[in-house]
Amino acid sequence: MTVIRRVPVPGAAGFRSEEFRAASTASPAIIFICPYSTSISALRWAIGRLRREGYHVVAYETTTAVFMAGDPAILPDLISAMRKDIKSQISRLRSEGVTEFGFFGSSLGSFILYNCIGDALAAPDRLTGPPAPPPAFAPAAGRASRT
Repeated sequence: MTVIRRVPVPGAAGFRSEEFRAASTASPAIIFICPYSTSISALRWAIGRLRREGYHVVAYETTTAVFMAGDPAILPDLISAMRKDIKSQISRLRSEGVTEFGFFGSSLGSFILYNCIGDALAAPDRLTGPPAPPPAFAPAAGRASRT
């Protein structure tokens, strides 16, 4: 597994990330946010599996202080900082030829992802470019079409 970018242990921003390159620079990328209190190293098996399937992975872990510090401002600040970083990562990867992006989070990771990209779900081009056209619809054989 080749790690090319590693942000220091969670600090002021409350998160750190590692990037795991696929063999091809244009491989689809997955933004992967670990569950609460779970490190990237604990999920290297899952990240390795994604890489073996041909995906480029940018993994994030968050500090446990998000809940344990008793400060309600930490979570919104964490989401804001991660949103900026994810947008920056997507922009950089797009400039390197990546055109497809997927997002994965579990537990706190899914909550953060939804809050980072939820407003872009209705308009995917905000993060990755214009959406692909829907597949052509063909009525099932033997069914009468309604007109």
